[in-house]
Amino acid sequence: QEAKHTTTLKMSRASTENVQFLFDAEKAALQVVQEAKKNRLTKLKQAREEAQKELNAYQAKVESKFLAHKEQHLGSVDDMAHQIHAKRDKSIKAIEDSVSLNKDRIVNMLIDKVLDVHLA
Repeated sequence: QEAKHTTTLKMSRASTENVQFLFDAEKAALQVVQEAKKNRLTKLKQAREEAQKELNAYQAKVESKFLAHKEQHLGSVDDMAHQIHAKRDKSIKAIEDSVSLNKDRIVNMLIDKVLDVHLA
């Protein structure tokens, strides 16, 4: 009977050792999983930061191209205002010149029409 009891103790010890081994393996696996999650989050953060840097660089490049294109094709606001004022001044000068050239003729024509009374 003592041999049976010794065998039972050996099996019990072996069973306890197996349980402890499984517990330790599970603990190690959890640590591996936690480390993997931590690494994944770190990589995602780095990827997000890198993407933001690329986006900012692209946005600056596109804005620079747009401003260069605008400057090339439209000129600056001051240039456009100057062009508008120059056109306005030119149009006013043309009208004043036309009035000066035709003023006497128009006044004479109006006087003739006013004085030309038909009595019928």
